[in-house]
Amino acid sequence: MTASNANAPGRSSPTGKGRSLYRTVFACGTGTALEYYDFFIYGTAASLVFNKLFFPEVSPLAGTLLSLATFAVAFVVRPLGGALFGQLGDRIGRKRMLFLTMLLMGGATLAIGLLPTFEQIGLMAPIFLVIARLLQGLALGGEQAGASVMAIESTPVERRGFVGALVMSGGAWGMLLSNGVFFVLAFLPDPQFMSWGWRVPFLLSSLLVGISLFVRYRLEEAEDFEVVADLEAVRKTPLKDAVTQYGGRMLLVILGMIGIGVNFYILSVYSISYATTVLDLSKSTILSAIIITTIFAVFLVPVFGALTDRVGRKPVFLASNAIFMIVPFLWFAFLHTREYSLILVGFILMIMGYSSGLSAYSTFFALSFPTSVRLSASAVAISAGAVAGGSVAPFVATWLQAVTGGWHAIAAYMSIAAAVSLIAGLFIRELPRGGTVQVTDEDAAAIESSTPKVTS
Repeated sequence: MTASNANAPGRSSPTGKGRSLYRTVFACGTGTALEYYDFFIYGTAASLVFNKLFFPEVSPLAGTLLSLATFAVAFVVRPLGGALFGQLGDRIGRKRMLFLTMLLMGGATLAIGLLPTFEQIGLMAPIFLVIARLLQGLALGGEQAGASVMAIESTPVERRGFVGALVMSGGAWGMLLSNGVFFVLAFLPDPQFMSWGWRVPFLLSSLLVGISLFVRYRLEEAEDFEVVADLEAVRKTPLKDAVTQYGGRMLLVILGMIGIGVNFYILSVYSISYATTVLDLSKSTILSAIIITTIFAVFLVPVFGALTDRVGRKPVFLASNAIFMIVPFLWFAFLHTREYSLILVGFILMIMGYSSGLSAYSTFFALSFPTSVRLSASAVAISAGAVAGGSVAPFVATWLQAVTGGWHAIAAYMSIAAAVSLIAGLFIRELPRGGTVQVTDEDAAAIESSTPKVTS
């Protein structure tokens, strides 16, 4: 199959002129930050609280494994969320889809903050916890790819890497905010933290959701999508078309996600449990290390994003996985010194790999698909890759530590995952001219056969 570079008559490739590009970037970036804030506060609470409040009748190890398993279940439905919201985004537009994902994530997070514990309602407590977690995962399945696609499709070609990275840096802001809130709450006495303190981050989210929904409601539609809509090339079954026509490319994206997923979620979620239980470090020590290195990520991600506009997304993506093949061994070694300065060095090395990968992969993967199926293909593939990588990473790491009694097997697991992604990345390529290809042969055939345009 080939692709044409046709654009709508009288329209050039997206430049952002006449539109508030800054508003789009702000809305997508802050929304991404909030989505990831909601996601990360769950991961932190799963490591520190949920094993005691929702699974109190099992051993500490089993409670931790069950708690981390509830963290993982959200990833299971992320491909479903990617399929649902990705197809909606390709049919009715990116803007409406992003509004829905924010509403769903905010509602689920608020529900978690209000949940009664096992002591209060028994077995129903963990059941309700899992349901709320599943809704979080459903929302994030559409949000992660949707925000990036919305932003890059409204951006000049020569700045798409930077803008895509700027939006994805919202994930680092969300992680920073979530750990910052838990860091402050860590100074509460344990009885107060366990009774009400852990709920504060979840309840705080509802205030931020209202602001984000207001900003997203005022957005204009992405220019790339409008080009396809003007050409009456909106697909009736974008997900089906994506799988049948670009299934091999989607599989490569899934494999490409494994490295950053495994390494990041062990870094951000499992490290808290490992440091406090195995190394007997305080919550404030490990959370402060994560906060400091996340500040680095906030600034490094856009810097690496600008670099991708100069050297390309693929080289930066490959370099990220090369880092993750080596650095986990140093990170664990530094953790075991229990010296705070060396712990920070290890986290900074890991955040270099994370920042470079985060800056590249969303734009790299999205621009490897044509506009008419871009959101469906990238949302499902990225979400499925997150399942294969991040979903089970904290669980697998906990199991490996319990079985082997050491960290070397965990570091090897992180390294092998990165190697898989590096190999997959070698075979992924962007469409010509920064993804500005608007109409494929299949789209053109749909136009010629007078396929009805799907309107909002």
